[in-house]
Parts: sequence; structure tokens; C-alpha cells
Amino acid sequence: MELIALNFYIIFLLIIWIDGDITNILSKTNITRKLFKRDAYKKYVEDVDTCATYPCYLYDVYPSFITKVLSCSICLTFWLTLILNTIFFYKFYSNNWLIELIIWFPICYFVNLFLHLTIKKLL
Repeated sequence: MELIALNFYIIFLLIIWIDGDITNILSKTNITRKLFKRDAYKKYVEDVDTCATYPCYLYDVYPSFITKVLSCSICLTFWLTLILNTIFFYKFYSNNWLIELIIWFPICYFVNLFLHLTIKKLL
């Protein structure tokens, strides 16, 4: 049951980061506006790409491995699933956590990716 909740949490994170507008909500205060470079993002949207999302802006302006992972839904799904499932299986299956992770990781990854892309298509 906890594994199902974990996978829905991963899907929730993907939707609010990739498809949602969470940075607009978080950047209302002055502290987070500087952290998210909100003013530079608004200028980028006005000047360069009017349809750019914040993750795509990050990769266009600051090209690196981390920003590529943050802007790609397949990559972000892979890494979130790997990291959070590793923590989950290490915590709940301390004796055979690696075997459980090897068995369940591909299933969880494809389920998360399928559900995320399905919800994205519905939105």
C-alpha cells in the first residue's frame, strides 16, 4: 500500500513541476523571486519564447545535466522513481532491499511514466 502511495506522490510531483505552474505560486514573495530568478524568466518569455515553461527555460538558459533532468519528464520520472524507491525499499525491506528494488523498479517506473503521460494528455 505504501508503494502505491509513493508512486502517486511521484506522479503528483511530476505534474506540479512539469505540467503545472508551481514556480509562479512559489515566486510571489521577494525571497523566492530571487531564488527562482522570476524576473529573468518573465523577460525570457516576453523576448524569446512565449510558450516556454519554467523547466524548459532552465535548460535553455543554464544547459547542464541537472537542468536537463529537471526539464525532461522521462528523465525526471526515472530519477525520482529510482531515488524514492531506493529509500522506500531500504527502509521497509532492510534485509533484501536491493532484490526488491531490482524487481519493482522497472514496474514502478513504467507505471509512473504511463500515468503521468496519460494525465498530461487529459490536461
